[in-house]
Amino acid sequence: ASNVLPAARSQFGAASWNNRLYITGGLNGSGTAQNTVYISPSLSGGDIGSAWSSSTTFDVARSGHVTVAYANN
Repeated sequence: ASNVLPAARSQFGAASWNNRLYITGGLNGSGTAQNTVYISPSLSGGDIGSAWSSSTTFDVARSGHVTVAYANN
């Protein structure tokens, strides 16, 4: 992959849907829980060829959770 997440994350949730990766919440480099949702561009041959985008954030910051993509929901 040629493009990394816009900010450092650990203990985040991740799901793959419709040729994109979704990264939710997690801890930033200082160990503070985050409410951000990052979406990769459409994957081409397994590579992330351009910058990630952000989506609607959670109301509450979270880390150590599970993210699931299910039936367009």
